[in-house]
Amino acid sequence: MYLDGLADRSFPTMESRTRLLLLVLGMSVFTASRGQTTQKIGNLTLVCPPAVCPAGQYRSADNTCQMCAVGEYQPASGQTNCTTCDTGFTTKATGSNMATDCLIVCSAGKYRSSRTVCSVCDVGTYQPNTGAESCINCTTGFITSNNASTAESDCYRLCPAGQYRPASDRRACNECMLGTYQPSSGKTRCITCTPAGYITLQNASTKADDCMPSCGAGKYLNVTSRSCIPCPLGTFLPTAGTTTQCRLCPTGRTTTLTGATQEANCDLVDCQPGYFRKENQGCQTCGKGFYQPTRGQTSCIKCDVNTTTFLSVTNATDKAQCIADCAEGTGYNRLTKACDSCPIGQIRKPNISDYCYFCPTGQTTAFAGSKTCLDFQATTRAPVFKTVTVRMSFFVTSCQNPTLIHNTITAQIRFLITIRASVFPGLCQGSSCGNIAIIIIVPCGGTRRKRQTGETITAEVKASNLPEQIPNTDNTLSRSPESLLVQALDDNAAATPVLAPTGITSGPINLEGSSTSCAPGSVLKSGSCDSCPSGSQLFCLSQMKKLLDDQGLE
Repeated sequence: MYLDGLADRSFPTMESRTRLLLLVLGMSVFTASRGQTTQKIGNLTLVCPPAVCPAGQYRSADNTCQMCAVGEYQPASGQTNCTTCDTGFTTKATGSNMATDCLIVCSAGKYRSSRTVCSVCDVGTYQPNTGAESCINCTTGFITSNNASTAESDCYRLCPAGQYRPASDRRACNECMLGTYQPSSGKTRCITCTPAGYITLQNASTKADDCMPSCGAGKYLNVTSRSCIPCPLGTFLPTAGTTTQCRLCPTGRTTTLTGATQEANCDLVDCQPGYFRKENQGCQTCGKGFYQPTRGQTSCIKCDVNTTTFLSVTNATDKAQCIADCAEGTGYNRLTKACDSCPIGQIRKPNISDYCYFCPTGQTTAFAGSKTCLDFQATTRAPVFKTVTVRMSFFVTSCQNPTLIHNTITAQIRFLITIRASVFPGLCQGSSCGNIAIIIIVPCGGTRRKRQTGETITAEVKASNLPEQIPNTDNTLSRSPESLLVQALDDNAAATPVLAPTGITSGPINLEGSSTSCAPGSVLKSGSCDSCPSGSQLFCLSQMKKLLDDQGLE
């Protein structure tokens, strides 16, 4: 109010009143100098002080603060301009206030790895723009040829070994064709096999060893040795190439030579293993003492010195079928695989039997191992009966079905005894061989009393009521029940085809022993049975019963 009244009286004009107001506000009125701005109010010119801009900004001509542009910086306040970054450098944004805000500008194909350093994009990445801080990864499965790629089109498919990328399509992979290979990935071509004529067996081969020779007719390719092998006897091959197997001749025919090129070369009778081809006579058995494991042969292989084959085996196919060649007076022991002297009363002629056999009735030998039976007028002996016990071992792959395994073994044992009994009938009595008892004494998994290691089964075979001498069907020779039972149970050739499908393998055989008994009316003395004297039959019967009871027999 006072000021208004004072102004009205002392400062009647607008100009004088404005000056008064500026003085009250502490502002001077004077002529503008550099950096100051003026403003006219009527006839009065106002002079404004310069704006003080912070770092990162500058004062423009209209006394306002402006941000330093990209590529410039200003570390101080109250400045009227900004400093430009060095050539090749720029800032990330406006308003930079330090020289270190200036960053190097990297060209396409590169990225800024530090403020002043550009690094090239690695293989598998690219960068189309300048000033980038990182590179862009190619799509999965794609790669670039070199560093510093600048476009997505520089990325091409990374083809695996055995394939190549065609020049016409950077996104495609083609398999290496026959006769070429490629061990590395990311290649644009495949390598041709060398030497000339070598070829691969399939497309997409990855190594030089895949290149195989092309074999001529009559030869097949052995891939392991990378070589051409003549077709063996009994086969032929009419075409050249990389066939790995020759064609078989028609059944029953073979070739004269190896390397046959056509079926017409199969002009000979083909002899199976165990036989040989004799000119103009066809196939002949190898015969005793020889074997032949290969078909189509013209001769057989002789067993080693002091070995031969069983008389019954004339077509042996394996050296393992050769046994000890026992001299006259000795017989082959299937348990020891050796030759034993024939006991007194037995002989052996090598052309008659592999085993010792009894002299004819009324004859015996003077000593063990004798070659000749001698007449011997002895008193007539009472019949002697034998009980023979043999134990057999079997190995099985699994005991998951023990009942099946035990039944298979039991049935097979009876079958083997039946085969031998067809030649020596006295071994098996009755249509069901009632005198043969088979007991599984150690089953699958063992017993509480005797645990087995692994899957092993033990069977006990007891053949009772056997005569001391068992004749063959035509009564030309007689053999002991011990020898016959062991021979029957050791017939692996007959047993294997039945046991193998069930996972069973025959093991060792052991002759546990034999016992002797006499018929009623005779008594056992020193291993033989003597008839009871007249008037003593009752005593003999009681003695016999006691002996039977002692041996656990009924």
